[in-house]
Amino acid sequence: MDAYPYGSLGGLDTEELFIMIYLLVDRYLTDREKHCGPLRCNTNGAVPRFTDAEVMTVSIVGQLKQLPSERAWYHDLSTIWKPLFPDLLERSRLVRRKIALAQVIEMFRRKIVEHLGLDEGQERFQDSKPIILAHYGRARRNLNKRFRPRWLRDKHSGLVTEVEPGLADIGFCATKGEYYFGMKLHLKITFGGIPICWGLTAATVDDRRMVWPLIEADPLVQRGGYTRTWTDNGYEDEDLQREVERTGHRLHAFPKKAKSNKWPRGLRRLIRSRRQQVETRFSEGKRFVNLESPRPASTSGLMAMMALKMTALTLYMLSPFLPQLVDGL
Repeated sequence: MDAYPYGSLGGLDTEELFIMIYLLVDRYLTDREKHCGPLRCNTNGAVPRFTDAEVMTVSIVGQLKQLPSERAWYHDLSTIWKPLFPDLLERSRLVRRKIALAQVIEMFRRKIVEHLGLDEGQERFQDSKPIILAHYGRARRNLNKRFRPRWLRDKHSGLVTEVEPGLADIGFCATKGEYYFGMKLHLKITFGGIPICWGLTAATVDDRRMVWPLIEADPLVQRGGYTRTWTDNGYEDEDLQREVERTGHRLHAFPKKAKSNKWPRGLRRLIRSRRQQVETRFSEGKRFVNLESPRPASTSGLMAMMALKMTALTLYMLSPFLPQLVDGL
């Protein structure tokens, strides 16, 4: 199922959005509990009054509503939408519960894609995008005062992307031609434009180092399948391509212009169009879920926020299928 009717969530008001997302999340958690046992996010093992389904619902809808900050969204929850969530937690406790559910949020997103059969095809495209925490001038002033101690102090949250996030660092964005302080988002999509898996690294990490982690994180590979990954010339490495091919997978890096003329013209057009799709996913993430500004307070908080943003982006892209998902997930 590679072609899909692209749409938006603009046709639903906020209350309908709450109901639809809650039904999806609650059905997924109920099914997960049958196979994996109940979730225990409380340290004392007690069942919380504000359920995990409600935590995930308000967090995902908050990303889809595109409010300027979590504080503004919590204000709306505690005033306008208080009748829907009478047991709403304090904001700090809500944030801690959200971080604890980061793995579940990512697995929920993957379950939606798997249920619709959108990850069955072998073709993939991989690219990276900078996550800018500060521009270079500001980063130099704050590197040892604010950012660096936070990243060194916190531990990885264990998010199920099979990718270990590194420390934020100063890197170079070739597209904008500027240095920045932050990280890189590495994204793998299908030829239909659906995000399959993703990971975060420091800005200085070479894109080629993320080929193997994202191959291993691909749901099709985890089910025993093989993939063919297309990339831009930043991933060009003959040794890496041979190493990938020995495992049964394929890696095709689109060569630079002098070499690309050897490829068939139709293939060159196809790859350029697929590359535009991944750039479109990045621009949609920036526009609709503010993907470039996660505003992290910790590494674990960053991973939870990115999981929420990727889930919200996937739901936005699959909005025409939401009624079908509610009936069949």
